[in-house]
Amino acid sequence: MGLLTVANALHWMDAAAVFTAARGFLRPGGGIAVITHGRPLWLGEQDWALGLRNYLEGWFGPVRAACGTDEQTLLERRRLLEATGFVDIVVLEHHFSVPVDADFVIGHLYSTLPPRRLPDDRRDQFAAGVRAVLGPHASLRGDGLVEDVPVEVLVGRRPMD
Repeated sequence: MGLLTVANALHWMDAAAVFTAARGFLRPGGGIAVITHGRPLWLGEQDWALGLRNYLEGWFGPVRAACGTDEQTLLERRRLLEATGFVDIVVLEHHFSVPVDADFVIGHLYSTLPPRRLPDDRRDQFAAGVRAVLGPHASLRGDGLVEDVPVEVLVGRRPMD
């Protein structure tokens, strides 16, 4: 295999085991790209994200999990790639902004919350609260909510052996 990609779900896995297995799948000179696509919406710096975080903390308590998007995790993954035999390790960065709306935010939150944390019979109440929190921010400029999305790709190469 010439290229293997791993994306946001890596924080649910044993990264060292993934990198070790990846090295075995890749042909000499093949590469791995570990993609981190933005931080969780609730950790954004925008006023609407701060309001969302406050709302979520009212439901669930502290919500600070960065889901592998923090600088420390990037450094740990870089060290793990080196430790598992990858070379020429670099970080590529890109940044973009994208308009979002309450439905997008609610869908994103639902995708991160297991039923034990947010049972089906409470989802309508939860969604109404999210809409109430986001509503004033969506209409401030008349252009809706904007999510800032930093993207980092940690790239390594299997040596030519």
